[in-house]
Amino acid sequence: MVAALEAIANHLGHLPGRKSLVWITSSIPLRIDQVLRLGRSTAADRNLLGEETFHAVKALNDANIAVYPVDARGLVGVPPALTAAGAQPITRAQAAQGLPMSSMPVTLNHDPMIALAKATGGLPFYNSNDIKGAIRKALDDSEVTYTLSFYPDANDLDSSFHEIKVQVDRKGVEIRSRAG
Repeated sequence: MVAALEAIANHLGHLPGRKSLVWITSSIPLRIDQVLRLGRSTAADRNLLGEETFHAVKALNDANIAVYPVDARGLVGVPPALTAAGAQPITRAQAAQGLPMSSMPVTLNHDPMIALAKATGGLPFYNSNDIKGAIRKALDDSEVTYTLSFYPDANDLDSSFHEIKVQVDRKGVEIRSRAG
């Protein structure tokens, strides 16, 4: 999937303006330790994310593509094994130690969707049986956009990640942007 995202970014990168990618899936196959830091890419995160994931997110951002993951499973209940007497859900810390995604609660499968959307300035959609509505919201979300530029000081041109934060003083306004 990482290769597919990078290929999409490379294919659409020459088109001007902000682009939205609605990705309908049941999961995004990133390890949980990658996901927990995906939206906060720093120089150290490059090693944690792995080269492929890091380059895919960078390619999406360079191509000005916001990803809107939509969980195709719709509303998902808690698996019976987790509701049995004495059963404890797997924590994110345990997941970071390498437990397979199939043994995790369904909600942890949303973390990669949330992280990918956050890293690219998109919005994730899950726990809903309204795929059509999610697609409509993703399209509506891209209806009004503003382009802001960031130019680091010449002394700071070291190819490292520069975090930015966009804020507005108007109530009721939602800001979605990539982390830097």
